Amino acid sequence: MKKNVLKMAAVLLGIAILGASFAGCFKKPAQTIATSEAPVTEASSGVAEIPESPDTPRPVSEDELLAFINNGESVEVEGETIAGLTKGSSYTLMEMKRSIEEHYLDTFGDSNRKTVVEIDYAIIDCGNDGIPELAVRVSGNNAERMDGVDDYYIIKKRGDKLYVVDQYESYYRAWGELNKYGVFFMSGSGGASIMVETYDRVNAEGHHEFIYSAEYELAMGTPMIYGYELPSDADLPEDYPQFASDYGTNERVKYSFVPYDYSFQDGSKEYDDYLRKMVYIFHDENGNLIVPSDEYQKLYSDIGVVITDDDNLNQLITERLHELNISDEEMKNPEQNPEAAADWKVAWDGLEAQP
Repeated sequence: MKKNVLKMAAVLLGIAILGASFAGCFKKPAQTIATSEAPVTEASSGVAEIPESPDTPRPVSEDELLAFINNGESVEVEGETIAGLTKGSSYTLMEMKRSIEEHYLDTFGDSNRKTVVEIDYAIIDCGNDGIPELAVRVSGNNAERMDGVDDYYIIKKRGDKLYVVDQYESYYRAWGELNKYGVFFMSGSGGASIMVETYDRVNAEGHHEFIYSAEYELAMGTPMIYGYELPSDADLPEDYPQFASDYGTNERVKYSFVPYDYSFQDGSKEYDDYLRKMVYIFHDENGNLIVPSDEYQKLYSDIGVVITDDDNLNQLITERLHELNISDEEMKNPEQNPEAAADWKVAWDGLEAQP
């Protein structure tokens, strides 16, 4: 018995978002690249030093990346169609701006029409491997500037061409930020007492990777997992609550270390297997660990859903970062760690461009 809200809850879990503390001790040696402090018309000529081997991509200079900003060079969309850009198509900076504004019209309609108000750029280092990438942030808003949206595009040099390899979107109900290592943090509202955080990145090869997500139920009464969150083949008591039946001051966090697949169908084996991979942890209002009743604990154990504690959760996060070869440094949230923020510069200002 699944409801439509089941799909919505899962979609929220797979959004992609931020602002958490990370455990783990897997560190990669710190590497640095020169970042351009000069105006956009005077790009740096520093080249990342990369050891040569048959499997190592050739060094890429910031000048080559900034040709998209400075010299009208076009970028080709490598991934699927993303936020106004079409796979296989090429765009200059101003062509990208126009295409994104058309996307805004299709998405938000004419009554809340948005236009691009600013375009910023930053040199980042996805995967902290010493090879630079270009991040472009396109900011859109309506006339009242009360409903903004930021689209982030990651551009990588492959051979002699520039490619858009990934994209993220941030808006007022799902705020996100990209750090200088290509990790995107997002935090959004899933309802009156639900907050969802997601962590994604572009790795050193220019491929999208889901890191993990956390969904916070902030006003829970009885510690439990609702029926709509459990697999369809779970043997639940007839009176088992499908949704929140009482409210209180307890907190429950649902973690996912596997990405949500939008092709999932309610009741399918694939979707049930996905639900079994969720990890849950419960705390009271003072932050003390609590657990469901013995009856519920046995039920969840029989279903195969994990209820964990703080130490084991930290270990699971550490193992996930180790699996993806992500260091603690790369996971720094720029809102809490300014040194991890990308160094954004203005490429185009809509106010200045107005006659």
